[in-house]
Amino acid sequence: MKFWQILACLSQQKNIIDKYFPDYELGRGNDDIDEKTLVAALKESKELYYLIDFNGQILLRLMPIRKDILEGEISILEKEIPIIQAYLRFGGDAITEVVDYGSAEINKL
Repeated sequence: MKFWQILACLSQQKNIIDKYFPDYELGRGNDDIDEKTLVAALKESKELYYLIDFNGQILLRLMPIRKDILEGEISILEKEIPIIQAYLRFGGDAITEVVDYGSAEINKL
């Protein structure tokens, strides 16, 4: 994962950024992050993602789907997962896409 990606994913948790990446400079945003440090930072994070099966389309989201605004017979199964689990299962690009676009389509669980 790149430094700019972890900044985006943990933007609301500056204390974790400061703890694990105290000497990082923004100009080095494209640098790769050491995996051990990255995993430790994500384990400490309280950030939650939602894994959603929306009529067979698997989505990773930052927020649950509001069922009250949906019409008709729609099948939705949701599971709340911590950011570290989302990272380990789907990778850094997927969790960054969720932050950037609100959701990421996941092809397999």
